[in-house]
Amino acid sequence: MASITLLEMVNRVRLYRRQPTTDSLATPEDVVTSNAINMAIEDVLSTRKWEFDLRHNGQLTLRGKLSGITVNMLVETPNITLAGWSAVAADVSGDYVVRLVPTGSADYANTPFRLSVSLVGGPGAFATMDVNAPFTGGSVACVLHYSEYILPDTVGEVIRASYKEEQIRLTQADPTVRYDEMFPNGHETFGSPEVIAVGGFDTPTYDSTAAIPDPGLRMAVWPVPDDAYVIDYSYYYKHPELVTITDTLQGVPNAVVNDIILKAASIVMMTWDQNYAAAHFTDMSEQQAALKHRAYGGSSGRRHTINSFENGSAVAHVHNGFPGKLIG
Repeated sequence: MASITLLEMVNRVRLYRRQPTTDSLATPEDVVTSNAINMAIEDVLSTRKWEFDLRHNGQLTLRGKLSGITVNMLVETPNITLAGWSAVAADVSGDYVVRLVPTGSADYANTPFRLSVSLVGGPGAFATMDVNAPFTGGSVACVLHYSEYILPDTVGEVIRASYKEEQIRLTQADPTVRYDEMFPNGHETFGSPEVIAVGGFDTPTYDSTAAIPDPGLRMAVWPVPDDAYVIDYSYYYKHPELVTITDTLQGVPNAVVNDIILKAASIVMMTWDQNYAAAHFTDMSEQQAALKHRAYGGSSGRRHTINSFENGSAVAHVHNGFPGKLIG
């Protein structure tokens, strides 16, 4: 597997163009080259499910529901005050969406309200809901739920999840589906994770003193966690964008790196050098990447299925990205 910096990749592209190497990325030409390299990485790696991008080290610590607190609401305003406990920032913001259920309300005890922004203040916290409050109430008993999480930017696609070595049902959710459509009335049930749905992008509840976070891949959990359960998951790694000269592309075979360099060189030759005959290099790199993708898939005949410790039964996990090949 290769480990190559952005500067090294830029210089390899420059050699394709018969240009001298550089030790910085200060010129517009080198900025164009850096952009071309990131485009090539996206085209070659992210559009395919490479086995070398499989990761089995994903872990997510769920946050149990928070009860024993109260909320003050004023009708027709989204701003609320939470009290009744010694709040910490993680209670009201993090890599998850915080939802409030005013269990002490006569009319809205079964309605979850999403919190978009929050700030710890004094013994409690201040927060802003996504909608205006439908009622006025002081010291209304409520519960905070944490059942929708934002995964790291390097997670491209989750393919398996488990809790305490027991597999969890995994659903690939349509990006247009809302949380309440994934699990209707999901806030009514509490316990250890049984089902997760991954798909679409969302923003977490964030601290009002911080920058607005970028949307990230969402993972919804059912039932609502009532404790700090840990989910293990396998996923396809999404390589981050290379920005500085020391940023490194890691874990990619040299043969595939060569295709990325060739495609980036083709882009630079066409856009910067106006050498449109270089377009055939793009076709060549795509053909080579497709051939290597099939080759790196391996042979299903040399794989082994692991029997369950509980019942000794064997399950062959097949993924659509590798027809007829066992994964894991």
